[in-house]
Amino acid sequence: MTFVCYVETSNQTVPHMEPIMASSRDDALREAQRILDLHFGGLAVEVYEGDTLVGSFLRGQSVR
Repeated sequence: MTFVCYVETSNQTVPHMEPIMASSRDDALREAQRILDLHFGGLAVEVYEGDTLVGSFLRGQSVR
């Protein structure tokens, strides 16, 4: 499945978008956590499957 991850950053006014290929919503959220951890200035992420918000979290929050 394809998910979309939006990364809010401290150094850009427009969120950075990254596609995520994952077999489940949980896998997509774990990948979004990895992306956030690696993204310079990353503050938070939102993950969507189509128009449906799968999850969102701030830097420092752990994904279950």
